[in-house]
Amino acid sequence: MFVNEKSIHNPDSRREQNLSVWLRDKNVVLDTVKEEQQLDGEMNFNFENFRDDVHEGLIYMNVVEPERPHITLVYKLPAALRTLEKNDRKTENVPTPDTYVICQLRLNKNGREYYYSHVDIHLAGEHAKWFPYTNLYDVKRREHPVSFIQKSVSMCTGHFFDSYFDNAYDKSSIMSVVNHILPSFELLITQSGNNDLYLTQDEDDDTGARDHDSHESYWKMLKNEYESGKSIEDIYNNL
Repeated sequence: MFVNEKSIHNPDSRREQNLSVWLRDKNVVLDTVKEEQQLDGEMNFNFENFRDDVHEGLIYMNVVEPERPHITLVYKLPAALRTLEKNDRKTENVPTPDTYVICQLRLNKNGREYYYSHVDIHLAGEHAKWFPYTNLYDVKRREHPVSFIQKSVSMCTGHFFDSYFDNAYDKSSIMSVVNHILPSFELLITQSGNNDLYLTQDEDDDTGARDHDSHESYWKMLKNEYESGKSIEDIYNNL
């Protein structure tokens, strides 16, 4: 509301209402909206210019074809220590960088309810070729819905979302389904990976995390760097 109405720049006191300060420790979430709002495009937004000020949250959303909705989302996951899994073995406190999840979500409409149909996932970020996650292919140049992303890496999701949407969820609106899928992104990047997929690399120069022998050895190296006193940002900037 503050961004759309630009009221963040109209202080009601002597304190400056600075958007960067306001967003610093905020997660961006959206309320469920009425169906008539969905059909006139009011749900669509692009806050990519504020991405550095958002700790975690949805920064882009676009909905087309309301009778069989095709929804594009860009969601920011923050740099953090995460527990990653490979071959059913977990490694705790692996430093991971800022990660943008690009989600193409397709729904079917039945009466007044919306049902999951299909999802495609790509990951992006400044350090995409050094992402430590499992189930990744190569980093490639692609067309993206936001201008700051030129390259991304496709992610094999298998039956992850089929299982995820088998759980009960609110189907009453497009936004209710979107709100249901957002928490899945953290689960997705930390799940155990397929044995036939290795660490990723940039297809343009063949450099990236694949320089390391295995996920486990790469995770160990990242942990050692962090435990030596380096920040997550410094670790990835120096790879």
